Amino acid sequence: MKIAIFPCNNGLGHIKRSLEIAQNINRRIKIDFFTKYDLDYNFKKKKNLFIKEIRNPHKLDEFKVSSYPKWVNYLDLKKYDVIYCDTLPELVLVRKKIIIFANFFWNKIFKLNNKIFKDIDRNLSSSKIFTNYLFYHRPSMRRKKSIKIGFFGKFIRKNYLENNNILISIGTAKLENSNNLLKHLKNQIMKNKNYNFYVDKKYFSYFKNIKNAFLAEHDKYMFKKISIAIIKPGFSLISECLKNGIPIFCFDNMQSAEFKHNSSILVKYKLGYKENNIKKLFDIALSKDKKSKIQLFYKYKNLKWNGEEAIINEIK
Repeated sequence: MKIAIFPCNNGLGHIKRSLEIAQNINRRIKIDFFTKYDLDYNFKKKKNLFIKEIRNPHKLDEFKVSSYPKWVNYLDLKKYDVIYCDTLPELVLVRKKIIIFANFFWNKIFKLNNKIFKDIDRNLSSSKIFTNYLFYHRPSMRRKKSIKIGFFGKFIRKNYLENNNILISIGTAKLENSNNLLKHLKNQIMKNKNYNFYVDKKYFSYFKNIKNAFLAEHDKYMFKKISIAIIKPGFSLISECLKNGIPIFCFDNMQSAEFKHNSSILVKYKLGYKENNIKKLFDIALSKDKKSKIQLFYKYKNLKWNGEEAIINEIK
């Protein structure tokens, strides 16, 4: 048996989820993993997993043009028994039946609706669509049969953690539109010297001379020591915080429709807090009482987990 896995290349969250699927597939099954990244994961070295370079879109702007699905036209998928992808429904243009995980579809986020997207929607009727049971984007999934599943993986943290380690992840907003935000963040970090702040690599140079600012590696070791997360509400980062029992304080200013949708879900189900004034957001995050944070911890623990098992069973 031979499987092709295609994660969306816009953000490492799609890659990580797809690697979790690949990691749990039977080792006797050959897997071609298509990505633009030079991955450095322990299980990349498995004999049945082969990394293949792919040229699918990876910048947000590339998904805004109506021609973006055409990258699939050069693919030859005849040799594969199963095609699995993360947020790339256009694969149905070259293979009618696929397995897909997606909380949203790009053409719906950017309101693209020409003939090629109508063909995609029509062909998706033959495919299995999996989506998270809380965070799926209803307009994207309208008139599509989808299977609602839990979050990938297991809840990790055994006990509620209270310390002074805070993650700041302001995401992929363009730097030229973020200068004012960065200034406010810098002021807050310098003002709150009793806390350790872990900042994304993209912006870390702006904070590197501040003693209580550290580089956020976004690996399992970092998440183990974080007790509060001030973030943009991307699904993958939300999932990591939920999995590690880290209270979420988010903002969606300068963000896409996907992030605004995710923040609304966090607020609706009382899984976190939203505030687009960064000073107020810091005040809320740093002053929130222990009881409220413990309540979030147990809410996260009681969410549905192991969602990848349904996908893996389908692949088998």
